[in-house]
Amino acid sequence: MSINLSSLNKQQQDAVTYCDTPLLVIAGKLRLNAIIGNKAEQVWMGTFHSICLRILRKEAHNLPLKKGFGIIDQDDRLSALKNIVKELNIDHKKYPPKQYLWMISNFKNSMDYVENKDPDDFIHKFTDVFTAYQKYLEFTNMMDFDDMIAYTVRILLTNDSLRKFYQNIFQYILVDEYQDTNYIQFMFLKLLNGDTGKICVVGDDDQSIYGWRGAEIRNILDFDKHFKNVKTIKLTVNYRSTPDILFAANTLIALWIISKTCSRKM
Repeated sequence: MSINLSSLNKQQQDAVTYCDTPLLVIAGKLRLNAIIGNKAEQVWMGTFHSICLRILRKEAHNLPLKKGFGIIDQDDRLSALKNIVKELNIDHKKYPPKQYLWMISNFKNSMDYVENKDPDDFIHKFTDVFTAYQKYLEFTNMMDFDDMIAYTVRILLTNDSLRKFYQNIFQYILVDEYQDTNYIQFMFLKLLNGDTGKICVVGDDDQSIYGWRGAEIRNILDFDKHFKNVKTIKLTVNYRSTPDILFAANTLIALWIISKTCSRKM
């Protein structure tokens, strides 16, 4: 397959032609500056979590934590839960700490948690484990990854003036891969958007891959029910996959189907 290297800049050519040791390509955001100039400094770009964390750093006084709070990583979360399970005399083989970790994340991505409601005992002593875990985070002045969005939604829901302040900042919102958002992320967007309707989302309802992380496909299917006067544009022309790539992909798929068919007959 031939590649027209002349259409690439020097750095892009280096990235395409390098094939020796492991390669790290850093994708900067200088293109935004080139397009809109210094106004790029006013644009908030990032993941849901990074944008929420930026808000929380500014609004630390509205949190159950102190200013300068840290972010606990997954290994430390699991380590803390192992200690909690041990202290509560829970059989770690019957009720593994990883199971509590998963269920805590699941609960923190619910409106019950956002609204400060107590969890149910989904499994053995879950309420006790969750309470001890939250006390540990408060004592160490840490929040976990799931808290970033939940805390942000909580303070936007309960503070009218703060919500209006951020709505004024986020007058235009653009979201990519919208099919992979969950309900809490939808609520975050809804609160930021207010009644302006100046929100644009891009997604494919056939490509949701994060169902196991709580992605809610109804977010994209019911978009016109959540927001007023929605205009839908369907992009049907594929500029990413060249005929060579599509031919190779279809050939591999056909060969895989043939191999499966033959193996069944044998």
